[in-house]
Amino acid sequence: MERASYEHLGGKEIMIYLACPYSDPLEGVRKARFRAANITAARLMAEGHIVYSAISMSHPIAIENNLGLDWDFWRPNDVYFISSCDEMVVLKYPGWENSEGIEAEMRLAKSMGKKISFREWEGD
Repeated sequence: MERASYEHLGGKEIMIYLACPYSDPLEGVRKARFRAANITAARLMAEGHIVYSAISMSHPIAIENNLGLDWDFWRPNDVYFISSCDEMVVLKYPGWENSEGIEAEMRLAKSMGKKISFREWEGD
């Protein structure tokens, strides 16, 4: 997958905060959501965007170091990165409508005046 140039964005590099559901009592669901976040982040990067994917970063760190897996634990990091982004993209992956983390991230982005858009899950 090649990375697109920024010319189609008017020469401006756009930093996207990718919001994706994560928390679930089932490890298999969390792993599937982690994979979906990675696939979507890669597609956005190939489109020429700078992407911060909270799930892509936090999942392996949390698993390897026995850290918290929920919004409360990762909130300080997410607040920083949401404030640094130009836009939030919410991945409409199964469970996104009921995700407390996505709801909190969207409220925060909205309070900061960030653009929020939605992206359908395209599968593998």
